[in-house]
Amino acid sequence: MALKRFKTNTRLWLLISFALFVPPWFIGHIDKQGVVPAAGLFVVAFSDPANLGEVIGGIFVCILSFGVPALAIGWILHCPIVMVANYVKGRRCRAA
Repeated sequence: MALKRFKTNTRLWLLISFALFVPPWFIGHIDKQGVVPAAGLFVVAFSDPANLGEVIGGIFVCILSFGVPALAIGWILHCPIVMVANYVKGRRCRAA
C-alpha cells in the first residue's frame, strides 16, 4: 500500500516562521548600558565600531536563538493547517 504524498506550503511555513522570528527582536535584553532590545544591536554596530566584533557575535547569537526555533515551530504549526486544507480540498473535489 503506497502512502499518500505529503504536500507542503513553503510560503505559509516561511510566513509563520517570520511572524515568530520578528517579535523577540523587540524584547529587551540586559546589556552594559541597561535593558536594550535586540534590534538595538544593529544601531550599536553602526554607531560604535570599537565593539563591532562583540556586537556581531550578539547579533549572530540572537539570530540562532530566535531563527532556529521559529523555523521549527513554524513547521509544526504549518503541518496541521496544510493537512486540513488538503482534506477540505479533497472533500470538495469528491462532492462535485
